[in-house]
Amino acid sequence: LMLLYGTLVFAHFIWFFERHYNRNVPRDYGKGIFEGMWMGIVTATTVGYGDVMPTTRPGKILGVMWIFIGTLFAAMFSAAITSSLVSAAVYQHVGTAPLVTTLDDLQRHPVGVNFQ
Repeated sequence: LMLLYGTLVFAHFIWFFERHYNRNVPRDYGKGIFEGMWMGIVTATTVGYGDVMPTTRPGKILGVMWIFIGTLFAAMFSAAITSSLVSAAVYQHVGTAPLVTTLDDLQRHPVGVNFQ
């Protein structure tokens, strides 16, 4: 949900900075915000089609910041899923609520691939 709101804010800034200088960003508010959201989603997910890209300096700076924010959100999403899977694996192995507070505690539990 935060990423959706962030994309909407990004779209407004991109439209504001690019509408007069970028032929791919319409001057019309509705169409411009839609194109800005498209650019925001493509940029945040690091797909980068290249069909729409900023041409002004503020737009490019905003784009770089949005790339880092999108990468951060992807990393946090991956970390949450990984943490959940590791906790479930430790819980299944131990049978009770695991007491894992440090990385050293994980050595007692087979999680993922365990090479012996």
